[in-house]
Amino acid sequence: MRVVLDLQACQSGGSRTRGIGRFGWELAVAMLQRSGADELWVALNGAFAESTESIRSDLSGLLPAERCITWRVAGSTAAADPRNAWRAASGEVLRETLLESLAPDWVHIGNLFQGFVDDSLESVPTRPDAAPVAVTHHDLIPLVYPHDYITSPQAKMWYFRRLESLKRAPLVLTNSEFTRSEAIEMLGLQAASVVCIGCAASGHFAPLDVDATTRDEVFAQYGITRPFVMYTGGADPRKNVEGLIRAFSMLPAAVRQAHQLIFVGKEPVDFRDALLGTARKAGVDPGDLVFTGFVPDERLVMLYNLCRLFVFPSLREGFGLPALEGMACGAPVIASNTSSLPEVIGWPDAMFDPYSDEAIAKAMYAGLTDEAFRSVLIQHGTGRAKLFTWERSAQRALDAMRAAGERIVARRMDRAREQAALTASRRPGVDHAAWREILR
Repeated sequence: MRVVLDLQACQSGGSRTRGIGRFGWELAVAMLQRSGADELWVALNGAFAESTESIRSDLSGLLPAERCITWRVAGSTAAADPRNAWRAASGEVLRETLLESLAPDWVHIGNLFQGFVDDSLESVPTRPDAAPVAVTHHDLIPLVYPHDYITSPQAKMWYFRRLESLKRAPLVLTNSEFTRSEAIEMLGLQAASVVCIGCAASGHFAPLDVDATTRDEVFAQYGITRPFVMYTGGADPRKNVEGLIRAFSMLPAAVRQAHQLIFVGKEPVDFRDALLGTARKAGVDPGDLVFTGFVPDERLVMLYNLCRLFVFPSLREGFGLPALEGMACGAPVIASNTSSLPEVIGWPDAMFDPYSDEAIAKAMYAGLTDEAFRSVLIQHGTGRAKLFTWERSAQRALDAMRAAGERIVARRMDRAREQAALTASRRPGVDHAAWREILR
């Protein structure tokens, strides 16, 4: 089986450094490492020159250089500017034609929902005889929260066009069973064409023995002055970080004053200002909150290892990778009991109702003060994280392509036989009634 991996999810600025980009990269590497008799290729978008060269270098030991191709189209294709529409349309045709020239059995797209504000250009062909496309699908969050994500008529048109493209894909691979069921129910996809392959934490997310000198250095770098409760993730309203601050304010004064609440990752300035405003209203001293800004993976792993408690209060997730990363690092992790997160956490006692600030506060209090509970959280989390591996996800993806490919071939053969029968039935001297009975 020849598979072309479209790695634009690992290239664009909107997803490269986020969970989707990490997912796309880890899955691609795992597929390349266990391809066996399969022949894998990689396709890169030359519009992202820096990441193109970086990915080529990183893949040098995993596949021959001639199997890593770069394609280019003229000018910008970002859908936010209507003037780019003709370039995007022609660019999709050029990209599809180039990839089909490789005679693939499958083309895999790591993220179909990008290209609105950047020059990513993914598409599922409309021709029934085109090389089949498998799409990794992460969530339908913009469809659930349109006011937060679909903020203009242009964005709405683009997003729904992408949904239609997703519906054409003969195979959809999802990161969780929740995302799978959501896609089937909300988009009307056929259950047989939607396969959950899961997700995993990258291998460098692991327990570390951080010595006192290194710990002090990390604390000084980010302005941490005492044991801390940690959150990392996006700044979207569904992440419920304001609820986390309100819950933090409900902790007994002695517990709250003994800890800081730190937000790890790059966030907009207005988001930081909004959280500080929430803290003031809740009676939390601004000095109890720490905003680290962007943190490289090396430091992120240390922060997971050093935190007193990791809290993930999101209202809705396609998977919830930060919670799994925290567990893999041996952090005591508590999280919401909604959407996909129960699949990740796997223990009701480690979950809370994110719509209740009181429930979050109660879980935080137990995670910070009950040593027996903390010990079980850590033990459960490290064991649970081992169940999620990229090797397993890669094998599931390749197996799903193989099975779906067999179904596609069978359907095409059936159509060919039907067409041959119809053609024969129109020849002179043929018993048309008998042929109609056969085709019935």
